[in-house]
Amino acid sequence: MQHPKRSFHSRLSTAGFVALLVSALAAPTVLAGYEEPESSASGSFRMADEVFELDHAIAFRTTQLNSRLGEDTLVVVLTQGPVDEKEVAAAVEDSGNWTGSGHIRLILRFEPDGKLFWGIFQGKGMNLQLETDRVTAKVDVGASRANGTVTQQRPSKVFDDEYQLESISFDVKILGASR
Repeated sequence: MQHPKRSFHSRLSTAGFVALLVSALAAPTVLAGYEEPESSASGSFRMADEVFELDHAIAFRTTQLNSRLGEDTLVVVLTQGPVDEKEVAAAVEDSGNWTGSGHIRLILRFEPDGKLFWGIFQGKGMNLQLETDRVTAKVDVGASRANGTVTQQRPSKVFDDEYQLESISFDVKILGASR
C-alpha cells in the first residue's frame, strides 16, 4: 500500500509536468501567431469643394531625403486607397525614396526629433507644398511603428481656392524596421 503523502506528491508532480508541457507546447503557437497590427490612417485633404479621403498609410526611414546631415528621416505617406508594400519597400531599398506616383497622397517628412519638416499633397494634377507654419504635427516613433496626428489651424490658399488638412491621424508600421 502506498503512503498517502507520496501519492499526493506523485499526483502533484504529474499535474505540474502536464501543465509545464502544455505551456511549452502552446508558447510557440502563440508567438508564431503574433502579427504586427495593420497600419491605419484617417483624415482628409480638402481642396476647394473636393475632399480626398486618406485612408491608408505607409512609412519608411531614409537618409536620402535629408542631405543636410545625413540624418535618418521618417517619411509617412498617406494615400487614398491601398499601396503595394513590396513595391514601396523595393523602391526605398533601391533609391532611398518612394514618391507614390499614381496615388493621391500626402507625404510627410519628419526630422529625427519628430518635428514635421516638410509636407506635400500630390495627385489629380496638384502638387501643393504645405505651409508648415500652419500645420501642427505630433508623432511618436518607436522601433517599428509610428503614430501621430496632423492638423491645420487655418486653411491655406492657392489662387482663389482654399485647401486644408482635416483630422489626419495614422498608426503605421515602419517598413524594414525590426520588431
